[in-house]
Amino acid sequence: MKEARYYRKLDNNLVQCTICPRKCVIKPGEAGFCRTRINKNGVLYSLVYGVVSSIAIDPVEKKPLFHFYPGSPTLSISTIGCTFKCPWCQNWHISQVDATKADLSFYDNYAPEDIIEYAKRTESPSISITYNEPIVWLEYSIDLAKLAKANNIKTIFVTNGYASDEVLDEIASNINAANVDIKCFSEETYRKYIKGDLKPVLEFTEYLKKKGVHVETTYLIIPGLNDSP
Repeated sequence: MKEARYYRKLDNNLVQCTICPRKCVIKPGEAGFCRTRINKNGVLYSLVYGVVSSIAIDPVEKKPLFHFYPGSPTLSISTIGCTFKCPWCQNWHISQVDATKADLSFYDNYAPEDIIEYAKRTESPSISITYNEPIVWLEYSIDLAKLAKANNIKTIFVTNGYASDEVLDEIASNINAANVDIKCFSEETYRKYIKGDLKPVLEFTEYLKKKGVHVETTYLIIPGLNDSP
Protein backbone atom coordinates (compact mmCIF):
# COMPACT_ATOMS: atom_id res chain seq x y z
CA MET A 1 0.00 0.00 0.00
CA LYS A 2 1.35 3.40 -0.97
CA GLU A 3 -0.02 6.93 -0.73
CA ALA A 4 -1.61 7.99 -3.99
CA ARG A 5 -0.27 10.99 -5.88
CA TYR A 6 -3.36 11.86 -7.85
CA TYR A 7 -5.91 13.15 -5.36
CA ARG A 8 -6.89 16.16 -3.31
CA LYS A 9 -7.81 16.46 0.35
CA LEU A 10 -11.22 17.87 1.26
CA ASP A 11 -12.88 18.86 4.53
CA ASN A 12 -13.86 16.28 7.16
CA ASN A 13 -11.16 13.82 6.05
CA LEU A 14 -12.81 13.33 2.68
CA VAL A 15 -10.55 12.88 -0.35
CA GLN A 16 -11.20 13.22 -4.07
CA CYS A 17 -9.40 10.85 -6.42
CA THR A 18 -8.38 12.49 -9.70
CA ILE A 19 -7.19 9.61 -11.90
CA CYS A 20 -10.41 9.21 -13.90
CA PRO A 21 -13.33 11.45 -14.87
CA ARG A 22 -15.47 9.91 -12.13
CA LYS A 23 -13.37 11.83 -9.58
CA CYS A 24 -14.74 9.82 -6.67
CA VAL A 25 -15.19 11.65 -3.38
CA ILE A 26 -14.26 9.00 -0.83
CA LYS A 27 -15.15 8.86 2.85
CA PRO A 28 -12.68 7.62 5.48
CA GLY A 29 -12.49 3.84 5.45
CA GLU A 30 -14.07 3.57 2.01
CA ALA A 31 -12.76 2.93 -1.50
CA GLY A 32 -13.54 4.46 -4.88
CA PHE A 33 -15.39 2.90 -7.81
CA CYS A 34 -12.34 0.95 -9.03
CA ARG A 35 -11.86 -0.58 -5.55
CA THR A 36 -8.09 -0.08 -5.68
CA ARG A 37 -7.82 3.23 -3.83
CA ILE A 38 -8.85 3.66 -0.21
CA ASN A 39 -9.20 6.61 2.18
CA LYS A 40 -7.42 6.04 5.48
CA ASN A 41 -7.88 8.95 7.89
CA GLY A 42 -7.99 11.55 5.13
CA VAL A 43 -5.11 10.12 3.08
CA LEU A 44 -5.74 8.27 -0.19
CA TYR A 45 -3.74 5.09 -0.69
CA SER A 46 -3.24 2.83 -3.68
CA LEU A 47 -3.74 -0.77 -2.61
CA VAL A 48 -2.14 -2.12 -5.78
CA TYR A 49 1.19 -0.30 -6.09
CA GLY A 50 3.61 -3.03 -7.15
CA VAL A 51 0.94 -5.74 -6.99
CA VAL A 52 1.37 -7.77 -10.20
CA SER A 53 -1.37 -10.24 -11.13
CA SER A 54 0.17 -11.34 -14.44
CA ILE A 55 3.54 -11.12 -16.15
CA ALA A 56 4.39 -12.60 -19.54
CA ILE A 57 6.32 -12.08 -22.75
CA ASP A 58 3.90 -11.43 -25.62
CA PRO A 59 4.31 -10.51 -29.27
CA VAL A 60 3.53 -6.80 -29.45
CA GLU A 61 0.83 -7.61 -31.99
CA LYS A 62 -1.14 -9.28 -29.18
CA LYS A 63 -1.70 -5.94 -27.43
CA PRO A 64 -2.77 -5.38 -30.24
CA LEU A 65 -0.24 -3.00 -31.82
CA PHE A 66 0.60 -3.68 -35.45
CA HIS A 67 2.61 -0.56 -36.29
CA PHE A 68 4.85 -0.13 -33.23
CA TYR A 69 8.03 -2.22 -33.22
CA PRO A 70 6.29 -4.97 -35.24
CA GLY A 71 7.66 -8.45 -34.73
CA SER A 72 9.15 -7.62 -31.34
CA PRO A 73 8.40 -9.11 -27.91
CA THR A 74 6.91 -6.95 -25.17
CA LEU A 75 7.03 -7.59 -21.44
CA SER A 76 3.38 -7.53 -20.36
CA ILE A 77 2.28 -6.84 -16.79
CA SER A 78 -1.00 -6.19 -15.01
CA THR A 79 -2.51 -5.63 -11.60
CA ILE A 80 -6.17 -5.91 -10.54
CA GLY A 81 -9.13 -3.55 -10.85
CA CYS A 82 -10.66 -1.32 -13.51
CA THR A 83 -12.44 1.99 -13.95
CA PHE A 84 -15.18 0.25 -16.00
CA LYS A 85 -17.60 -2.64 -15.41
CA CYS A 86 -17.94 -4.10 -18.92
CA PRO A 87 -20.23 -7.17 -18.75
CA TRP A 88 -18.25 -8.80 -21.59
CA CYS A 89 -14.77 -8.23 -20.15
CA GLN A 90 -12.39 -10.93 -21.35
CA ASN A 91 -10.10 -10.41 -18.33
CA TRP A 92 -12.83 -10.09 -15.70
CA HIS A 93 -10.94 -12.44 -13.36
CA ILE A 94 -8.40 -9.67 -12.74
CA SER A 95 -10.20 -6.49 -13.81
CA GLN A 96 -13.18 -7.01 -11.49
CA VAL A 97 -11.29 -8.06 -8.38
CA ASP A 98 -12.10 -5.88 -5.35
CA ALA A 99 -8.70 -5.02 -3.90
CA THR A 100 -10.26 -4.10 -0.56
CA LYS A 101 -11.44 -7.70 -0.12
CA ALA A 102 -8.79 -9.68 -2.01
CA ASP A 103 -5.88 -11.45 -0.36
CA LEU A 104 -3.18 -9.31 -1.97
CA SER A 105 -0.46 -11.65 -0.70
CA PHE A 106 -1.70 -14.08 -3.37
CA TYR A 107 -0.10 -11.84 -6.02
CA ASP A 108 3.56 -11.17 -6.72
CA ASN A 109 5.03 -7.83 -5.77
CA TYR A 110 7.50 -6.12 -8.09
CA ALA A 111 9.23 -2.77 -7.66
CA PRO A 112 9.58 -0.80 -10.93
CA GLU A 113 13.30 -1.65 -10.88
CA ASP A 114 12.42 -5.37 -10.87
CA ILE A 115 10.34 -4.99 -14.03
CA ILE A 116 13.14 -3.10 -15.78
CA GLU A 117 15.59 -5.89 -14.96
CA TYR A 118 13.07 -8.46 -16.19
CA ALA A 119 12.72 -6.57 -19.50
CA LYS A 120 16.49 -6.39 -19.93
CA ARG A 121 16.94 -10.07 -19.10
CA THR A 122 14.32 -11.07 -21.68
CA GLU A 123 15.59 -8.55 -24.24
CA SER A 124 12.18 -6.90 -24.47
CA PRO A 125 12.34 -3.47 -26.15
CA SER A 126 9.05 -2.46 -24.53
CA ILE A 127 6.92 -2.93 -21.44
CA SER A 128 3.15 -3.17 -21.86
CA ILE A 129 0.85 -2.32 -18.98
CA THR A 130 -2.07 -4.40 -20.08
CA TYR A 131 -4.70 -7.10 -19.33
CA ASN A 132 -6.49 -4.83 -16.82
CA GLU A 133 -6.56 -1.01 -16.71
CA PRO A 134 -3.17 0.75 -16.29
CA ILE A 135 -4.84 3.90 -14.99
CA VAL A 136 -5.97 2.25 -11.72
CA TRP A 137 -2.33 1.94 -10.64
CA LEU A 138 -1.22 5.15 -12.30
CA GLU A 139 1.40 5.95 -9.67
CA TYR A 140 3.13 2.65 -10.42
CA SER A 141 2.56 2.92 -14.18
CA ILE A 142 4.19 6.36 -14.33
CA ASP A 143 7.08 5.43 -12.03
CA LEU A 144 7.73 2.43 -14.25
CA ALA A 145 7.43 4.44 -17.48
CA LYS A 146 9.92 7.04 -16.24
CA LEU A 147 12.41 4.35 -15.27
CA ALA A 148 11.87 2.58 -18.58
CA LYS A 149 12.61 5.79 -20.48
CA ALA A 150 15.86 6.20 -18.54
CA ASN A 151 16.81 2.67 -19.66
CA ASN A 152 15.82 3.15 -23.32
CA ILE A 153 12.79 0.85 -22.98
CA LYS A 154 9.45 1.88 -24.46
CA THR A 155 6.20 1.92 -22.47
CA ILE A 156 2.86 0.83 -23.89
CA PHE A 157 -0.56 1.42 -22.29
CA VAL A 158 -3.39 -0.93 -23.26
CA THR A 159 -6.21 1.13 -21.86
CA ASN A 160 -9.88 2.01 -21.90
CA GLY A 161 -8.83 5.65 -22.12
CA TYR A 162 -10.91 6.77 -19.15
CA ALA A 163 -8.43 9.25 -17.70
CA SER A 164 -9.20 12.58 -16.10
CA ASP A 165 -8.03 15.83 -17.66
CA GLU A 166 -5.76 16.26 -14.63
CA VAL A 167 -3.52 13.31 -15.55
CA LEU A 168 -3.53 13.52 -19.36
CA ASP A 169 -0.20 15.31 -19.62
CA GLU A 170 1.45 13.01 -17.06
CA ILE A 171 0.47 10.01 -19.17
CA ALA A 172 1.21 11.51 -22.59
CA SER A 173 4.66 12.74 -21.59
CA ASN A 174 5.78 9.37 -20.21
CA ILE A 175 4.46 6.65 -22.52
CA ASN A 176 5.41 5.85 -26.10
CA ALA A 177 2.40 3.98 -27.44
CA ALA A 178 -1.17 3.12 -26.54
CA ASN A 179 -3.94 0.89 -27.72
CA VAL A 180 -7.22 2.49 -26.68
CA ASP A 181 -10.16 0.10 -26.40
CA ILE A 182 -13.20 2.06 -27.57
CA LYS A 183 -16.30 0.17 -26.46
CA CYS A 184 -18.88 1.87 -28.69
CA PHE A 185 -19.83 5.31 -30.00
CA SER A 186 -22.94 5.81 -27.87
CA GLU A 187 -22.94 7.76 -24.62
CA GLU A 188 -26.10 5.92 -23.59
CA THR A 189 -24.45 2.52 -24.06
CA TYR A 190 -21.34 3.62 -22.16
CA ARG A 191 -23.45 4.75 -19.21
CA LYS A 192 -25.84 1.79 -19.20
CA TYR A 193 -23.41 -1.10 -19.65
CA ILE A 194 -19.92 0.17 -18.93
CA LYS A 195 -20.67 2.66 -16.14
CA GLY A 196 -18.63 5.42 -17.77
CA ASP A 197 -18.70 8.07 -20.49
CA LEU A 198 -17.53 8.12 -24.11
CA LYS A 199 -16.48 11.77 -24.41
CA PRO A 200 -13.42 11.56 -22.09
CA VAL A 201 -12.23 8.44 -23.93
CA LEU A 202 -12.27 10.22 -27.28
CA GLU A 203 -10.59 13.28 -25.76
CA PHE A 204 -7.88 11.07 -24.23
CA THR A 205 -7.24 9.36 -27.56
CA GLU A 206 -7.02 12.65 -29.44
CA TYR A 207 -4.74 14.17 -26.79
CA LEU A 208 -2.25 11.31 -26.95
CA LYS A 209 -2.13 11.56 -30.73
CA LYS A 210 -1.60 15.31 -30.58
CA LYS A 211 1.28 14.85 -28.12
CA GLY A 212 3.09 12.42 -30.41
CA VAL A 213 2.21 9.15 -28.70
CA HIS A 214 1.74 6.26 -31.15
CA VAL A 215 -1.98 5.38 -30.94
CA GLU A 216 -3.94 2.42 -32.26
CA THR A 217 -7.50 1.51 -31.30
CA THR A 218 -9.48 -1.65 -30.61
CA TYR A 219 -13.21 -2.06 -31.15
CA LEU A 220 -14.68 -5.34 -29.89
CA ILE A 221 -17.97 -5.91 -31.70
CA ILE A 222 -20.85 -7.07 -29.50
CA PRO A 223 -23.68 -8.14 -31.86
CA GLY A 224 -26.83 -6.13 -31.25
CA LEU A 225 -25.09 -3.69 -28.92
CA ASN A 226 -22.39 -1.76 -30.77
CA ASP A 227 -22.50 -3.09 -34.34
CA SER A 228 -24.97 -0.70 -35.96
CA PRO A 229 -23.60 0.90 -39.18
